[in-house]
Amino acid sequence: MRNSLFMSLVLLSVVSSPARAQKVKAPLVPGARTRVIAPELPWRMVTGRLSEAGADALVLETRRGALSVPRSSIERLDVSSGRSWRLGAFHGARIGAGLGGVAGAVLALSQPWLLSGLALLLGAAAVGALAGYAVGGTLGAERWVAIPESAVRV
Repeated sequence: MRNSLFMSLVLLSVVSSPARAQKVKAPLVPGARTRVIAPELPWRMVTGRLSEAGADALVLETRRGALSVPRSSIERLDVSSGRSWRLGAFHGARIGAGLGGVAGAVLALSQPWLLSGLALLLGAAAVGALAGYAVGGTLGAERWVAIPESAVRV
């Protein structure tokens, strides 16, 4: 029973893991949701809508206004390919299981008369994973596609 449950969880994590970065042929389209990683940027990363792709710089429309990023300083450039409920559910289940497990461990240590510690920990982790799966699946997660360096360095 335990082995089949373990194998089911392993299989679920492998099948639902996000696909690795893909290459896009015509990525820099004005209006595309874009994520730029560069050392010059605040917090090294900025996400916004691409408004202009010039020869020397990319201009992003962010919440705080337009931001020009020199192409030479870009370490990584990603374009959004939409939102995925599966990816959101996967991330939500992982986070929920972790938080539920921590809550179960704290409860097991503070209230030893409730259940055996391991049963409480696993039960709380399972409840947290289900709740996280539901919330993450509802909210979804953004899928990012890496842009080849050749397209960045024009």
